[in-house]
Amino acid sequence: MTFDGPRCETGGALLVAERIKEYHALGIDEFVLSGYPHLEEAYWFGEGVLPRLGAQGLWAHPDGTASAPSAEVPFAS
Repeated sequence: MTFDGPRCETGGALLVAERIKEYHALGIDEFVLSGYPHLEEAYWFGEGVLPRLGAQGLWAHPDGTASAPSAEVPFAS
């Protein structure tokens, strides 16, 4: 496989999860993720994308639980 530059996937959690699923089908299993603001994007990904990937068997929490624990952004209301 040749690499022709970085890819940027934007959209809702469902769309991003579907794109990751497509990459996984091609044999890609590691990703470098970035977003801004960083903390909010990390929560967004963890609460929106990871559960969708987990439901399709494409992700499991490292401690072996079926899903990531829910969390609140401490400064968001």
